[in-house]
Amino acid sequence: MGWETMKRSKKTSAKTYFKSGNVKDRLGDYRGAIAAYTKAIRLKPDFAAAYGSRGLAKALLSQHAAAIADFDKALKLNPDDIGAYVNRGTAQTALGRYLAAIADYDEALRRDPGLVPAYVNRGVLKDALGEQLAAIEDFDAAIQISSDFPHAYLNRGVAKRKLGRYTAAIADYDRAILLNPDEAKAYDNRGVAKAILGRHAAALSDFDRAIELNPHDAEAHYNRGELKYDMGEHLAALSDFDSAIELKPHFILAYFSRSLVKVWLGRISEAKQELQMALKFAERDGDEDDVARIAAVLQQLDSEDAF
Repeated sequence: MGWETMKRSKKTSAKTYFKSGNVKDRLGDYRGAIAAYTKAIRLKPDFAAAYGSRGLAKALLSQHAAAIADFDKALKLNPDDIGAYVNRGTAQTALGRYLAAIADYDEALRRDPGLVPAYVNRGVLKDALGEQLAAIEDFDAAIQISSDFPHAYLNRGVAKRKLGRYTAAIADYDRAILLNPDEAKAYDNRGVAKAILGRHAAALSDFDRAIELNPHDAEAHYNRGELKYDMGEHLAALSDFDSAIELKPHFILAYFSRSLVKVWLGRISEAKQELQMALKFAERDGDEDDVARIAAVLQQLDSEDAF
């Protein structure tokens, strides 16, 4: 076999492994896909698409640091791979590297200004960093390009709610639900906005629907519990806080709220235990505001016991 024939054979084999990886990806066999992409890369070390696809499979297995290394290699080989920038941005986000993720979305959008998911993902990060106005600009841009992208409306609603623009936020949640009636988070967030506006019955209906669509959403159970507590339905609120903590065992706010219900029920010793759990998690997270708030309530309960 001549050298040129051997080269063609190797290239064909690499492509075959790559296609096999694609099939395994579609079947949800991400470990099998990674193995196939790795074989393709061994045969063709400059196979940029194989690095990018392997990185995505690793990200889907929550191997985010390893995924980023693959996206780095893919981009070194092909600096114009828009998908690699977007996927690396998603992996950076999963590791809490928001500024690095924003830089990746910037690069993707510089190459393709019509990339709606990149605007939405970047907007979500800006919102998380407290830059609500800049986030809304990104969501606006996404909606201008594609007016039927529900997550753009959902996340714009979240940003508007944080700015106190509750009616405008509800309008965005309405639109998100119209586009996707099964979007549980839109119901949950709309419920929060309605509750703030005092529309308790409508808010309760939204929380019920959110939980019906996604019974495993700890936030929705917590939000419904807060509403029921405000409505004076303390035992029902306690049940929701129980569910929230069962779903999310380190849910500081749920422990705190459950302690308040137990204080109202006269179960002071149990309330203190709830607060101590909340304090432990807050100290672990290094949240000084939560630590101070929880410690203050504990101190107040101890002072009352002393009398």
